[in-house]
This record gives sequence, structure tokens and C-alpha cells, in this order.
Amino acid sequence: MLLPHGHAGGGTSDIYIDTRALHKGELWVNGHALGRFWSVGPQFALYTPAPWLLSGSNDLVFFDLKGDRQEALKTGLEPIYAMPVASEAR
Repeated sequence: MLLPHGHAGGGTSDIYIDTRALHKGELWVNGHALGRFWSVGPQFALYTPAPWLLSGSNDLVFFDLKGDRQEALKTGLEPIYAMPVASEAR
């Protein structure tokens, strides 16, 4: 899977890869291990530092243990966290 990235000026910036489309596994970009993901949270995006990104297309590899989720991922500039559970009134 290729991860296109770049912005006006031709440089790259830090991004977050949205893992909500995946279940449970690990993710790599350009040979660098980004970390593990799990659909139960508490976070749903993996931080990707700019020095690991190329200004053209980037090689994205992920291993999903279930393999039943879609294979399209989105990127963003902000982390994605699970919504906190409201505590019950006491």
C-alpha cells in the first residue's frame, strides 16, 4: 500500500495515520515500525514523524491479525482518541 504525502512547498510534516479501519496488529512506514493498533482504543491514530516520510509516495505496510477490515487508511494532522466514558452520577 502506498501512502501519498506532501504539502505546498514540497516538504513533509508530522502526520497521524488513522487506524479505525483496522482491527488489531502492527504498522510500518518506509521500513520504520510505527507501533501497534487495536480497535478497542484508547487511541486510533499512530504518530508518524516527518523525517520518516518521503515527499512523494511512502511505503505503508500493516499486519492486521483479523484481516477482515478494509485496506484503505486515512491520515491527519491530529491524534484520534476514544471518547471518555461519562461517569455515573453518585
